[in-house]
Amino acid sequence: MSRIFPHLQVSPAPQVLSDLQKYFQHTGADPFVVEALSDALSNRNHPASTAVIEDRYIDIDYSASFYLQHGRSFTPAERNTTRIHFFSSDFNRRHLHSPTDRTIRLLRDDDSYLGFTVIRPSSIPTLGRTFIRPPEQIRHQQAFFPTKADIQSSLYGIQLCTEASPYLSQDGLVMACATASVWMSSRALSSKIFGISEYTTAEITALAMSLDRPYTPSIGNRGLRIDEIERALMAMGYDPKVWELPALNYETLYWSEYPQAQYLKKWYNIKRHRT
Repeated sequence: MSRIFPHLQVSPAPQVLSDLQKYFQHTGADPFVVEALSDALSNRNHPASTAVIEDRYIDIDYSASFYLQHGRSFTPAERNTTRIHFFSSDFNRRHLHSPTDRTIRLLRDDDSYLGFTVIRPSSIPTLGRTFIRPPEQIRHQQAFFPTKADIQSSLYGIQLCTEASPYLSQDGLVMACATASVWMSSRALSSKIFGISEYTTAEITALAMSLDRPYTPSIGNRGLRIDEIERALMAMGYDPKVWELPALNYETLYWSEYPQAQYLKKWYNIKRHRT
């Protein structure tokens, strides 16, 4: 790779997604999140064609978690992450060897840029901050995503913009599913409501606990209670309302027609087989 872009690789997006899914399977991570990511990038009018892999990427959320989880640990850990950008247009490594105005226009094309995902380099890898432009239609029906927001990223000084919905996988260390859900729901609002800041998952967990004692990994690992979620949202500047809903019937959802049901079926079958 050229000196201008020393840590970039350009590869076909389908191959990168396939390799990523194999990597997750090999390390014991959940491959279904990568499968869902692949479906989101493939099942659309203009699917992902090119992936730009950005090594040694310093991710703001992972860096905050790294200090809490690994900063005082005796076990060596990787500080940097890998970020993968996806584009619907075709281009190759030669475009980045000698970047021209045409290359920059190609990368900045809002219609071509589909977003990015961050791979957290823990012992069992997870998807970190992920922003993928949602498809306009699902099963020929107009799709509505309330968490969609304008997202900006920088690729070696080239500003990339798109509309995307945020996603992030729990890591079982600093954050559990509740923290990830609070981050996803609040990330879009922080870009739409004046005076509302964006918080990292480590900060959300700390706000939920009102930590007046040293942070330990077990705090983020155990998850959050309803009152702790409410406390975090209030500290972030929101006015949450708690509504009690009936318990989710997994057997009913198992046979539903929703696209997400296919992933639930796989999870349910694996769980039933293990037990």
